[in-house]
Amino acid sequence: MKISRPLFGESDNTKRQLENWDCATKLGYTLIAIKPKIMPGGTKAREFIFQNNETNRGIEVLDFFLRGIGLVSIENLSINDSFFIKDWLDYHATDLPEELSREKYLKLKYATKDTGIGPVLDFLEELFLGPLEPILMGETWEDVPWDDTYK
Repeated sequence: MKISRPLFGESDNTKRQLENWDCATKLGYTLIAIKPKIMPGGTKAREFIFQNNETNRGIEVLDFFLRGIGLVSIENLSINDSFFIKDWLDYHATDLPEELSREKYLKLKYATKDTGIGPVLDFLEELFLGPLEPILMGETWEDVPWDDTYK
């Protein structure tokens, strides 16, 4: 009998940390699915999908194999709309303190291969329990322009 190895290795800290993500729990979100995904070029990834049924909102975290965290998005399931965190941070660049800047987020996100997911989750917790809390709790919604310039 052949034993298949997990897609992301025996020691899967990313999965473990996202399955036990306190920030999502504090906001009433539950991890409802982890879906494998093959990206263009054959890169293996997973989508971690969190949902809050009361607010009808969702959070998706894309985890790239050997590259760390990819896109993080927030969905308004009732109007079938979503935005990426990096675009929201860019849209609010003049409203946010430097510690919540798009540049800091991208630097942390691209360093996850070396640092692990912890620093990104810490950043997201500060953002989610701060300026994004009204959106995540269903009190408001924003139409965030999509960044198609690949800055």
